Amino acid sequence: MTSSHVSSNMRRTLPLLLALCLTSCDKEPVEVTKGDGATSGALPRKDDPARVASLSSACDAGTTASCNELGAKLYRGLGVPPDAERAHALFTSSCDRGDMSGCTDLAILLQRGHGAPRDPALAKSLFENACYAKVASACANLGAMLLTGDGVPARPADALELLQVTCDSGNDRACTHIAYALERGLGTSRDVTRALALFETSCSRGDELACYNLGALISPNNSSGATPDPERARSLFATSCDAGHVPACYNLGATAFFGQGTPRDEAEASRWFSFACERGHAQGCLSLSPSAATTAARLELLSRSCDLDASVGCTPYAMTILELPEDQRDLTAAVGAFSRACDRGQPASCTQLAHMLSRGEGAEANPQKALAIARVTCQANHAPACDLANALEAAQPQ
Repeated sequence: MTSSHVSSNMRRTLPLLLALCLTSCDKEPVEVTKGDGATSGALPRKDDPARVASLSSACDAGTTASCNELGAKLYRGLGVPPDAERAHALFTSSCDRGDMSGCTDLAILLQRGHGAPRDPALAKSLFENACYAKVASACANLGAMLLTGDGVPARPADALELLQVTCDSGNDRACTHIAYALERGLGTSRDVTRALALFETSCSRGDELACYNLGALISPNNSSGATPDPERARSLFATSCDAGHVPACYNLGATAFFGQGTPRDEAEASRWFSFACERGHAQGCLSLSPSAATTAARLELLSRSCDLDASVGCTPYAMTILELPEDQRDLTAAVGAFSRACDRGQPASCTQLAHMLSRGEGAEANPQKALAIARVTCQANHAPACDLANALEAAQPQ
């Protein structure tokens, strides 16, 4: 297979990767000041610029709490243009001064790779230190990280023990993570009814992540067994979005695109996807890309999606490169994107990477590495990888 043709399996995969979907299971609980936007589904209004200026002055004067609040606004794009790198710098400054809340917010950015390279090990260490210092939100985030094994070994039993103690102490976010564990059966028996009740309680107390997950659970395309309620789901997403939870803003776009709980409106969907993409949401950039006016603009959106989350955007980005006319392809970029997606457990990308390495496309030819990648991917029951591994083994000198 040459890079001028994407395999038939990859062609079938692309529409699935680009499909718009309602997302749940988010673990992005930076606690930000609640915005003043309406909860009807309108794009949130900006905060008072005077508040942002006041926070900036107080932060410059050494008030770490102001640095943290300003960093949260910069991360979410509330009252200021989104700037994850500056938010990272502010949280780092607060953490270096011993502010454990700043360390917690810094850990969240490091966990997600926003504003700096992803570093789950450092994020875990920061969460642990802040949790020992009795920062409840750090304990909740540490529990969520251990529950799902997000960049660290999963320890669901330990996670649930920590989350239960933190929930019992009055931290609603920890209760939300327990609800998620119940919904998915992580470290405990699956119990959707109990999960719904916990999400309801935490949402009613103002936890935007609970509102978001509750909305996802009652969305029409959710297979959990919960009774679908598209109108209420959209209302919950609006409430969560208004509180600064960007994935909920993305879901407002998805509901508008599919006409779930609201009349179908592709223009409104695109506005929400753009809003989410600008604030570092990889799926937002990916979902916005088909409506880009030019190929260059589409590639830019896919590249941003890839940079934000390799498991979301890198495979579509690389595949789109391979679909370009031969003289416009950046095969080095395609190999890099397939490699990043492969590292995040995308078998189709691993197989495509092995194909390109075996032929020296976008990188120096390396049949042995290609064979090793194909073999490992085959062990994950990816049939095209098994076919490639067999072909590469047959081509080896006897």
